[in-house]
Amino acid sequence: WSGQTSTDMNIPNGLKALHSGEELFRQKAFSLVEHDERLALHLAMVEHAMDLCDLLRQFESNGEDLKVVQVFGIRTFNAFGVALKLTCQSRSEMGPLPGVILGHGLGCCVRL
Repeated sequence: WSGQTSTDMNIPNGLKALHSGEELFRQKAFSLVEHDERLALHLAMVEHAMDLCDLLRQFESNGEDLKVVQVFGIRTFNAFGVALKLTCQSRSEMGPLPGVILGHGLGCCVRL
């Protein structure tokens, strides 16, 4: 380490452009969803499941049982977010992983 702070370091152009490339894939994915009713229904289902997970987080509790369920809900919410991000980015090298994560998240919502 050369002693430079993060503000002094040059960020490689490839890393700077990474986010804009991801956003382009995301826009294309949402465009596909807008033109396919089945995909729109799937996305709506995921959104409602994420809303359920978020609602659980908002309850105040001193009990350990509800806290465990809340942490489970938070982890499930995050799993949905990751799966959606990977799916929208068309990461073909990820294979079926985003679908597996989404399926796992839906199974977790059923348990919640």
